[in-house]
Amino acid sequence: MNSLGSTVSSEPRATYSLDEQLCAGCPIRNFAFCAGVPEKDLSRLAIVRTVRTFEPGTALFEEGDEVTHIYAVVSGCVRTYKMLADGRRQIIGFTMAGGLLGLSFADLHETSVEAIETTRVCGIARNDLMQLMDDYHSLERRLLFFLGQRLSAAQDQMLVLGRKTPLEKLASMLCCLSVKMSDDGSAQPVFRLPMSRTDIADYLGLTIETVSRSFSRLRAEGIIDLSGRDIVEVRDRDRLEQLAGKQTASRLR
Repeated sequence: MNSLGSTVSSEPRATYSLDEQLCAGCPIRNFAFCAGVPEKDLSRLAIVRTVRTFEPGTALFEEGDEVTHIYAVVSGCVRTYKMLADGRRQIIGFTMAGGLLGLSFADLHETSVEAIETTRVCGIARNDLMQLMDDYHSLERRLLFFLGQRLSAAQDQMLVLGRKTPLEKLASMLCCLSVKMSDDGSAQPVFRLPMSRTDIADYLGLTIETVSRSFSRLRAEGIIDLSGRDIVEVRDRDRLEQLAGKQTASRLR
């Protein structure tokens, strides 16, 4: 799913412990940051990682909490947000399977992260991560890659919030999601929206009513179709990408 590829060895696999088997068979093993640890050394990863499940609405961490771990999303979806002084919420991004959370040079988290749906994450303590980075430079390179993605996402978000119309904002988000919800990084013609209309509004800097009108207009013009509230079918990708300014490489993390 990314340009770095996988570092998983093609050599015959050894006999693994149960914990190592869980790492070897992890659905995000080939494209998450932990792919920087060779398969032959999975025991190093298995003894330091902790898998947790968060139910919808549960916080993984909150703004101001001490940074102790980084997390890879194994399944599900979370929202990253900040609360403004007047009580409004600005969603900064959505992170799905393979995405990274909590990577920071600060001692305290600058944002809050909350599960949108039942979400499994794999956590590694910051001190253990530093040791792994010293031992595996490929892991260090992968983390730099994720930092670059985050910078790109911040630049895209500035453009979306600052210069685009509501219809263009929604088109940009849908183009991005059609890629993010795939297994191979290709744009999918049908995909699921794990987030609510309120989440979308708080991400795009719009009201819920404007988001709903924008969905209705895209549907009326034959650009998308909706099944219920969470299944999107892209019927005219050229037009959707035109509205989005061809921001299909955007990142929501």
